[in-house]
Amino acid sequence: MTRLRAATVVATLLAVAACFLPAQAAAPATAARGLSVTYSRAGGVTIGGSTWTTEPGAWQRVGATEDRVRVQGVDSSGSAIAISLDYTPRGYSSQVTTLVCGSSPYLSVTRGSQLRVTPVAGRCTNGLVSVPRSGHVALTFLRPLPKPKSKVIPPSQRWGVVIGISQYAGRTHDTYGGVGDADAVRASLLTAGWKSDHLLVLKNGQASGQAIVDAMVWLARHSTSTSYSFFHFSGHACISSRGGCPSGHTYLWGADNRFVPETTVSQVLGQVRGRAWFDFASCESGAFDNGLHSPLRLVTAASQPHETAYESQDWHESVWSGLVFDQAYLKGYAGRQKHRATITEMVAYGVQNAPRYTSRQARGPQHPYSAGGEKNQSLWAPHV
Repeated sequence: MTRLRAATVVATLLAVAACFLPAQAAAPATAARGLSVTYSRAGGVTIGGSTWTTEPGAWQRVGATEDRVRVQGVDSSGSAIAISLDYTPRGYSSQVTTLVCGSSPYLSVTRGSQLRVTPVAGRCTNGLVSVPRSGHVALTFLRPLPKPKSKVIPPSQRWGVVIGISQYAGRTHDTYGGVGDADAVRASLLTAGWKSDHLLVLKNGQASGQAIVDAMVWLARHSTSTSYSFFHFSGHACISSRGGCPSGHTYLWGADNRFVPETTVSQVLGQVRGRAWFDFASCESGAFDNGLHSPLRLVTAASQPHETAYESQDWHESVWSGLVFDQAYLKGYAGRQKHRATITEMVAYGVQNAPRYTSRQARGPQHPYSAGGEKNQSLWAPHV
């Protein structure tokens, strides 16, 4: 998406502070049960193989849902001891015996089976000298916990802004794909069940510099801690070396030739609560992240901050949006079935194919940008 000279700069800098969300603690995957087996004398066999006259330990039952066990033996003197462990590994039909020198890692075990631990005397291969007299053997059983069910965010709590500019005022060069991108993105959202009255779509002259800022404010105001928000911009971006914009910033280029700097973008979109996906289809668009991404916010862009992004005259779309929304999602080139690609799959399709598609361009290929977000989200069933 090339660019020519433009007019003035949007000076609107909202008095808001960027809001960055902390990572949420992951739900535990397992639960533990501890059991202490006491002993007053050693039993079983010595490590050297000679038989002792004392009896082995008592049998202990593995829980019906437990599938791993860890063993640790400590004598009353505080010294680690060796333990003979009889148990049935997961997938086995009979018991095996193994020697634990001090402590074991977590071992797989058949659910509902039995095991026993017997302190033994002698020298282990790791140099541990075991002299058990009295003490205890600690058993720690693990059972997997069911994965928490995700709550789908309903269409009533999904909000989106879609901006596509193909026609610019004055002598600014038009784009081939701005409006085509907006159409493909809007079609993707509607196909995924989003409500049309929850989408703010700005095309061409509707997308002035101030209107772009107002649209971002609108999105932030509608967001909640349990909502999913989406923002897409397709059009020119400006840096001073390639357009009539001030130096020091990368700008979204409004249809009226007014510019919105990346600092304003991050300040306003930084107020969006809940889950979000912010997508930029323009040159140098990786610069619009500017600290926006977080564990709950995905930021994607057509190119790295220093790179050109391209569009296809045949597609009437940008290369990035054409790959991610039109091909990966609407045409079903990504994912296991049509209209069911996850956001991760959509983005991966664009990231993998954009450099190949633009490999022969004079300014070099584009390498899309992606940061933050959750790997298992989708447009059709976003969840909290």
